[in-house]
Amino acid sequence: PVSLGYRLGHIQGNTRIFRAVIYNKAAVVLHMLRQLVGDDAFFRGLRRFYSESRYVKTGTDEFRRAVSIQVEQQRVAAVGRGERHQSIHTVFRRVEERIEEAADVAAE
Repeated sequence: PVSLGYRLGHIQGNTRIFRAVIYNKAAVVLHMLRQLVGDDAFFRGLRRFYSESRYVKTGTDEFRRAVSIQVEQQRVAAVGRGERHQSIHTVFRRVEERIEEAADVAAE
């Protein structure tokens, strides 16, 4: 869930501002996730999400699961090759940390 908090709570009747914040925030978060997991895992996860979710109401949890599956498959393959690969929990924790950092900077 996305909370606009107090800073935008005082704006009433201007749906353009609301839409701009919500859609732009979503785009930034997806871009950060793509940078953290890599293009291959991100786009495979996106395709998985789309194929599993067609004509069904879905949300963040389903998208996160689809991307998590792809990242985990890459991690297992990397470990099999003797390489190190970050876990999906680390990836999502880093996304959340970046969002919090950006919110702190915006609040200043």
